[in-house]
Amino acid sequence: MRKKVLILIVITVLLSSLLLVQTSMAKQKNKEDSVSKEILQILYKNEQIDSEQYHKLLKKIHTRKTQAHKDKGTEKIYPRNMEVYWKNGLYFENREKDFKLKLGGRILNDWGYVDADEDVKNKVTDENNNFGSGTELRQGRLHVKGRLYKNLVFMAQYDFAGGDVDFKDTWIGFEDLPYVGNLKLGHFKEPFSLEELTSRKFMTFMERSLPGQPGRSFVPARNTGVMLYDTAWKKNMTWAIGGFRETDSYGNDFGDNEGYNLTTRLTAAPIYADNGKKVLHMGLAYSHKWLDDNATDSFKARPESHLTTDFVDTANIHASNVDLLGSELAMVYGPFSLQGEYMHGFVDSEDSGDLEFNGYYAQGSYFLTGEHRNYSKSSGAFGRGKLKEKFSIQEGGTGAWEIALRYSDVDLNDKDIHAGEMEDYTVGLNWYLYSNLRIMFDYIYADLENYGSSNIYQSRFQLEF
Repeated sequence: MRKKVLILIVITVLLSSLLLVQTSMAKQKNKEDSVSKEILQILYKNEQIDSEQYHKLLKKIHTRKTQAHKDKGTEKIYPRNMEVYWKNGLYFENREKDFKLKLGGRILNDWGYVDADEDVKNKVTDENNNFGSGTELRQGRLHVKGRLYKNLVFMAQYDFAGGDVDFKDTWIGFEDLPYVGNLKLGHFKEPFSLEELTSRKFMTFMERSLPGQPGRSFVPARNTGVMLYDTAWKKNMTWAIGGFRETDSYGNDFGDNEGYNLTTRLTAAPIYADNGKKVLHMGLAYSHKWLDDNATDSFKARPESHLTTDFVDTANIHASNVDLLGSELAMVYGPFSLQGEYMHGFVDSEDSGDLEFNGYYAQGSYFLTGEHRNYSKSSGAFGRGKLKEKFSIQEGGTGAWEIALRYSDVDLNDKDIHAGEMEDYTVGLNWYLYSNLRIMFDYIYADLENYGSSNIYQSRFQLEF
């Protein structure tokens, strides 16, 4: 599998290089056409050719430049019609804007120090020795995404962190379909949680909250399925509904032990003013899991640091159905923002009866340099913000600075399940040198009920393109 992915990357790079060379040649050809026109004008002014000859030759130049090429009924997109540019990634786009390709990726390097009370260490330490100091490549991703024939869109994203290659967002989609809006098929995030659907590239903190860790507690992970989605109410509302089969990190699953999910999300932005400087966001999400006979599910969470391990864990619970409910609320008022979610899990357990677990978080942030979080109405989530000035030693630019505070809680105790309750207090400081480069600092105080506390200091160097 790794060899196949590497071969795909090499082919992509070679194609990109070829397009760059061909585009350069196309620009040279355009210059030659311009020179030819100037020569014709000189000949015409000097009366060396008449008006009929002049316009006839000019028409030939124009025809050569704009002629549509056909090959067995299929249109060819020639380099002279292709534009290459950089916009937080390398883009190739034809002038009609119905063919578009982007090459991008991200590098996230984390450093941290984790310390805890002895009772906490005795409870949660495993063979990986989850306390002390160190570093990890949190994410190392490459992706190709694009548009073909106006309505066909796709994405193929691979993560090389952890020593292997995992498929992330790998899907095919169709946009602007009659009556149903947009359709997506493949391996991607289920439509659940504002925090989850906001890319890690644009999150306020290094990691998601205690209840918001995908595939571990109340938020479904990426799975393989089909989803319909669209906007409404002048794009101030979004909706999505999809059916998924639970799969591994490669988007695969086959066998008798089946697990299917139906997940839906509805959001609204009743306030969106001043180009996004004033926003009020509300959302609801629901997911139902059908589990096969003798199947199990679990709820677990680690402190808000990927360098640690699970502090609370229900272990496997035999269940026939699981229902997940999430509610969202967020506000942007200039440089100040608030965001929070409440999540609840209902488990139809064969051994313990009906079980209920819950979690929530609330966070606030403030840009010291006057920027604001960028809310996307089309996705009902947050995206890339704009900086007032870039970091520059020569010109004295400082970039953007943001401070943030978050409280989160998860309770995994019910009936004969005593997995534990944990609270996290997180303080964050973010320095955006450019719109796609930032340095993050987080301090986390994790309180594990009946065992004690942990102190976590961590930082991240993030480049994405």
